Amino acid sequence: MAETSLQLALPSEEANNTGRGSTHDQQLYEAFLRMLPVGKENVPVGKLEELLRAGGIHEILIEQTMEAVVESDGDGLTFADFCKLKEVVNKSVEQFVLGQLSSKEWRTLTNTLQTIYEVVEKNRIGETTKASSFAKLNVMGEDKDEFIVALCTIHGQFWGQGDVNKYMTLSNVAKVINLAQAIELNGQDYVQKHVGKNPSGEDADAMSLNQDGLPHNPICTAGALVVTTLLRAEMSAAARFDALVKTWSSLTATRNVDFNNYGYLTILRDADVHQAISWLLQSAGVFPDHVQTADDVQRALEFFLQTLSVSTTMTDVAVIGATLANSGRNPFTGKRVFSPGTVQAVLSQLFSCGVGASSGDWAYKVGLPSVTCPDGLILTIIPGLGGVVVFSPRLKNGLSVRGIEFLERLSEARSLHVFDTTKQSSRKGERTYETEALMTYAAATGSID
Repeated sequence: MAETSLQLALPSEEANNTGRGSTHDQQLYEAFLRMLPVGKENVPVGKLEELLRAGGIHEILIEQTMEAVVESDGDGLTFADFCKLKEVVNKSVEQFVLGQLSSKEWRTLTNTLQTIYEVVEKNRIGETTKASSFAKLNVMGEDKDEFIVALCTIHGQFWGQGDVNKYMTLSNVAKVINLAQAIELNGQDYVQKHVGKNPSGEDADAMSLNQDGLPHNPICTAGALVVTTLLRAEMSAAARFDALVKTWSSLTATRNVDFNNYGYLTILRDADVHQAISWLLQSAGVFPDHVQTADDVQRALEFFLQTLSVSTTMTDVAVIGATLANSGRNPFTGKRVFSPGTVQAVLSQLFSCGVGASSGDWAYKVGLPSVTCPDGLILTIIPGLGGVVVFSPRLKNGLSVRGIEFLERLSEARSLHVFDTTKQSSRKGERTYETEALMTYAAATGSID
């Protein structure tokens, strides 16, 4: 297994030495000279694009960069154009140009991802399920051997295999975003008055409450239903959903967010279990005060199912993961969607409860906050590094067989488990050095907020 960590932002010793005693513009000028062809005064535009693509920078960021630095009537890039890199929102672009981010490390990572993908793709264990409407939303009439993986880093790097532009109805991923919004709007204490925070050891749809008479956690169906009643209850149904979509769009930095009306009507038709859970919650007095009547309960259930019917591309789901990994700041726009405190609370819940009754096994083997969906989609967040989303509809015990294997292999190969202290210490302080170097650079450039 690979011995290097997934630290994509390790400043090279050369870059550190160059930076000592020199101004920021001098560093840019030295980078400009390194890219300048012999006998030329300007750097070809294609050379800058080539550098960014070699580092895995997503097309969105490359387009932003080109718009910022390239003059339409210019013949290549002048040094003045290079200085405009400081205006690009995502500072990773400038760091790649300066040599403070390593494209070599990116190639090492993507080689690992590709190798794991090719091994896991051969796995044919497990079957697609028709047990629930949710499980059928993304696999109806499609190839049961479909296998899609997408990764986005906090630096805006992207890697994918399979149909990464496939639209997915997000079901349980939506529960995560609903929870984050509820905490942002109401605060953690208020949310925890209505829902617990411990794993139940039961299936997500279990009709049970904890010893305090509350849903066990905000990821199980009962808890997730209660959480949605805490989202902008003073607004009309249309306004509430519009605000929800705006949040999703801020997370993805695209206009791809959609609503799967067919999926919504399908799960609403088959929502017997959800109906029963909603009445359990009502009879136990769990809902907030504005949910009182039978009509209120039905409206709460319908809004909950609408939130689970939001859809977007696999690429966008990976970007959502990267935003959460980046303490709530979108890697493409630089805008903060959720506060660091909210993200910490959400990721804590995903670590303990995100994989349902199998959360303990997941924490033991993968060791990363994740959420699984009944159709075979898994979103995993690697705090401080990025998000990985895997989709494969071959299931065993309600979980994607390939998804589990891919993420277990990745966690092992890149030493990503949050408690993987043995391998870290065996590297003679490598990770400590990387962290200190990164913090020093971040402080120098004002990147710490």
